[in-house]
Amino acid sequence: MPPLTNPILEDLRRTGVTVLRINNRQLQNLVDESLSMVDSQTDFYCLCLMLKGHVQFSEGREGFELERNSVFLASPDTPRNGAINIDDQVDMLLVPFTSNFPVQLHFPENFMEVIENYFTSKFNPIWHIAEEESERLEHIILTLQRYLRLPNDYLFKTEILKSLFQAFLLELGRLATK
Repeated sequence: MPPLTNPILEDLRRTGVTVLRINNRQLQNLVDESLSMVDSQTDFYCLCLMLKGHVQFSEGREGFELERNSVFLASPDTPRNGAINIDDQVDMLLVPFTSNFPVQLHFPENFMEVIENYFTSKFNPIWHIAEEESERLEHIILTLQRYLRLPNDYLFKTEILKSLFQAFLLELGRLATK
């Protein structure tokens, strides 16, 4: 499997986050690569927001399915040794990120642990959210992606990315308390 493309890796090195839009089965290798990065690095996470279609994860006798308005957070502790099947109609956003952010973010104490524990609990690895919540999360992710694509000399780019990423994580924290 070829490694993630250089602009994606550069975003991760420079800002600690990137955004991938997966909208057909030919891009399944990006899903596999993103999840394998989570496996290989202790501070790496990958959030998936399903916009359309289905993705099935199967591991032995257990499995789960992502569908429209599903959220899944893969952490280093999330087991993923099984198969991933993506249908032809899939449209999803992947947000690979590291907890060792190159820029300092300010969150409430134990914020990342709360998020990780909620999304990776053995009782429900997938969270189905309301359409309105999904649209709000999609908007934040796509805005983050637009700013990641701007030239590095864009005035205040790092500060804007920092604020957008913090808003993204705080929105997840808000949703987790519902």
